[in-house]
Amino acid sequence: MNSKYRNEIRRTRHATKQALHLWLVTGFALGAGACSLDGLTGSDTLPLDMSEPETIESPKGAMAAYNGVVAQFRSAFGEGNSVVLVGGIVSDELSVSALDAIDQRQLPEEIDNFRAKQIYSKLHQVRGQASQVVRLLELHAPDTLQALRAHVHAITGYAEIFLADLFCSGVPLSTIDFDGDFTYARPSTTTEIYQHAISLFDLARVHAGDSTRFDYLARVGKARALLALGQYDSAAVTVAEVPDDFRFEVNYKVPVSGEVGGSNVFIHTGNIYWTYPVSEGEGLNGLDYITSNDPRTQSSLIYGVNNTIRHPDKYARDGSSPILLASGIEARLIEAEAALHAGGPAWLLKLNHLRQTMWTTIVPAAAGPLPDLTDPGTYDARVDLIFRERAFWLFLTGQRQGDMRRLIRHYGRMQNEIYPIGPYTWSNIPGLSYGSDVDLPIPNAERVSNPYFDGCLSRGA
Repeated sequence: MNSKYRNEIRRTRHATKQALHLWLVTGFALGAGACSLDGLTGSDTLPLDMSEPETIESPKGAMAAYNGVVAQFRSAFGEGNSVVLVGGIVSDELSVSALDAIDQRQLPEEIDNFRAKQIYSKLHQVRGQASQVVRLLELHAPDTLQALRAHVHAITGYAEIFLADLFCSGVPLSTIDFDGDFTYARPSTTTEIYQHAISLFDLARVHAGDSTRFDYLARVGKARALLALGQYDSAAVTVAEVPDDFRFEVNYKVPVSGEVGGSNVFIHTGNIYWTYPVSEGEGLNGLDYITSNDPRTQSSLIYGVNNTIRHPDKYARDGSSPILLASGIEARLIEAEAALHAGGPAWLLKLNHLRQTMWTTIVPAAAGPLPDLTDPGTYDARVDLIFRERAFWLFLTGQRQGDMRRLIRHYGRMQNEIYPIGPYTWSNIPGLSYGSDVDLPIPNAERVSNPYFDGCLSRGA
């Protein structure tokens, strides 16, 4: 390893060790007895200066660090190049109004992609910061707020699910010890990452205490990972107690004048333009998100001709809308998929239960219950129907990419049967076609800095 990269690693380790001290939020009032634990959201505002190390090791510092990791997760999930945006682009939810390698699915491992680099970094920052925050909360937070450790474990589990959903097999789960030492890890298979995420959700449930909100968040996350592993019965059992009306949303705010970021990825106001149109039958295989006229995927033309640039109506254009992370709706969809594997009609009853009862959660408001579905008659068609319902109920919430890879991994579908194929038209360059990649390559910085990493273990499902 040359001296340039060795020095870069030293700087990275030092910055990581000191990063906690940037999270102190001036004026944060602990006020444990005066606020609801489940309603605690913290502050988005992080200071520009660096505090002394001893400042963070206090009740106030522990809470500020907690706010910092929540803000980091918020960014990774739905700000800029994030899970919701990148997952939507690589799947069939969103397009890009210019040549884009992820949208085109032309992603050779030896060429870095700026979107992939940013989301990879964001997700690992969540992991690194969370390991510090859990220990700080344990040492310094009041007993009444110890359940916040459950939240931190849970969002770390989600960060690892997103790494497994988006990237090729072989993501190293390197760690940062509480004293700041950085330990490089060997590459983990996609299966191993989902399994590790499950262990984090189990920890979250242990620490949730009386917080049913954090318990349900962990249950849904664990079930999502179990579903990714093809463990359908266990997934259904895990979410059985999650009520229909449970919703855990990641909140965003309208950016103030002169502020960079601070809003979700769907902002379209002032000089910030929406350039990721909702897709319609993208590349022959994509779903009919627009022409279906389904209230769950409504969109509006904001500029362009021939319905080219359409913004999802479920998200406010000022960037203020929350993005759903976990819900009772997802729990029932998980149960429906498990019921399909078990046999019998319960899978269809679950789907129609949602259509008859949860239409009130649709934004913009639906006129009434959605019409019941009928059994299409064959196993493959039933699978298609379940995944279509998942795509519409969970539209633009960071789930579609994981679902499409599950169709390949567990249902025997080929990538050219479910991902966009054929001519790639979102470019002024003629003669381009969609590629065959269904995952993102791990950035080359990992290869340079991690002595155990030589590249993806495999590409594909």
